[in-house]
Amino acid sequence: MARSGINRALVQKARDALLARGEHPSIDAIRVELGNTGSKSTIHRCLKELEGRGSTIQTEPGTPISERLGQLVARLAEALEEEAAEGVAEERAELARDRLEWQQRLQDSEARVSQVQTQHGELASRLAEQGQVNNQLRDQLQQRELELARALQATQDLQTRLEDRDGQIRSLEEKHQHARDALEHYRQASREQREQDQRRHETQLQQLQMELRQAQQSLLVKQDELTRLHRDNERLLTESAQLRREQERLSAELPALQERLAQAGTSVQVLQVRLETAQQEVKKLGVARMEDAERLRQAHVELSRRTAPDLYRALALRPDDCRPLLEAVLPLATDAGQRLQQAFPSDAERLRTERETELHLKERLEALLPCQAEGSQRAVWLVDGCVGAALHGGAFSIALLRDGKPVLALVMAPSDEQGQADCIAWASGLEGLLRNGTPVTSALPRLRLDKGAQVLSDRADERLRQWSAPAELMLVPHPAYRLARVAAGDGVCALGSQSVPQRSLRAALALLKAAGGVLLDPRGQLIEPGRESLDGFWAGASSACALLVERSRQVRLR
Repeated sequence: MARSGINRALVQKARDALLARGEHPSIDAIRVELGNTGSKSTIHRCLKELEGRGSTIQTEPGTPISERLGQLVARLAEALEEEAAEGVAEERAELARDRLEWQQRLQDSEARVSQVQTQHGELASRLAEQGQVNNQLRDQLQQRELELARALQATQDLQTRLEDRDGQIRSLEEKHQHARDALEHYRQASREQREQDQRRHETQLQQLQMELRQAQQSLLVKQDELTRLHRDNERLLTESAQLRREQERLSAELPALQERLAQAGTSVQVLQVRLETAQQEVKKLGVARMEDAERLRQAHVELSRRTAPDLYRALALRPDDCRPLLEAVLPLATDAGQRLQQAFPSDAERLRTERETELHLKERLEALLPCQAEGSQRAVWLVDGCVGAALHGGAFSIALLRDGKPVLALVMAPSDEQGQADCIAWASGLEGLLRNGTPVTSALPRLRLDKGAQVLSDRADERLRQWSAPAELMLVPHPAYRLARVAAGDGVCALGSQSVPQRSLRAALALLKAAGGVLLDPRGQLIEPGRESLDGFWAGASSACALLVERSRQVRLR
């Protein structure tokens, strides 16, 4: 494209700018002011024209305006022609230069096109070769994919076989672990059986030694008796002679004695008639006593029925608060304890009274709160231990289960070590326990196996005393009363070495739980409520039970 040239107006503008700045308007300065454009000859010619136009106008001041305008127009026309000719000449020169430049570019482009065509041929041949290589690589890739698929399938098969093998190994490990557990259990059971056999053998040996000593003592006694019998024999011989003489005397008195015997027989018949009359009176009194007992039971039932609505309303308002029910149960348990506390002339009379007391207590509890009296919730009364409770150290228990969970528990000992009744009770909604009607706040979770504490057990031997040290070992035969006393704070831990049905301990276990105690098996594991029986247990403060379990385990390991 041709470049636009400079004209007189541009040169004049640049000249005026230089003069305004106080600089000399030389050709180079004007060319710099125009941005280094335009030729020097063109700038020089424009400067001459500008100088000539200024001088012509100034030298003819008297010339008419029309002539002066004509001259000016003529000059302007000439200047325009010259300027146009110069612009055309410059455009032509510029066009010639551009043409030469475009021709050079065309030659360069043709050379580049030939070069590109040569490269294109080379690239086409290389592309064809590369296509063949790509086809070969594609075939190899397909073959590799097939091999990879087969390898993946083989890997999956091996992985499946490996998982099966791992499963077999885990199964074998589980079987091995079960076998080890069974072996350990068998060893421990054998060890415990040996210990029991050894204890039984020691007990039998002690019994045999005691029997031997008793036999020796009996032999000495028999020898003394034999000596005394010899002496008595001599005395009897002497007395026999005297008796013979006495017999002869009595034979003479026999007729008189026979007459007195006849009189005595008559007296015996009269006494027999009186005895039969007295026995009939006793039977009538027994019937009257049974009728009185039945009327008393009916009166208790009627009283319970009259007080039951208030109790039902209290339970309906606060089903989780059984304190009103406990207040009604405590007099029943106290009355039963008083009936079992009396002295009995025989075991048969004691057993009959215990059974009557248990039946009477169940009837009064059922009259107080029937099993279905709580709507959809299943309530069950449990009364256990009345048979044998009248013996020394005996106790009975009462528990109310709602949906299998105890909400009321009571353990009653009619006669403790001091011969007094001891009643330990708890109900839902009650903070702590009640002992003989007095609230008891148990600190069982904080107790330790320290000096002054007591461990309650069903047997007393030297090994248990060593385990319990520095605490003291105390013998409490009844398991439910033993747990209840620990819950009340009399001991830090209770030991049970014999198998006990868990049903008979539901009330005692509820007391223990309310006091914050734990129940562990001989291995130290927590005992769940679902077990039917307890084959030995540790119950009480968690720290004391754990320490006793650890000591017993160390003894078994040795």
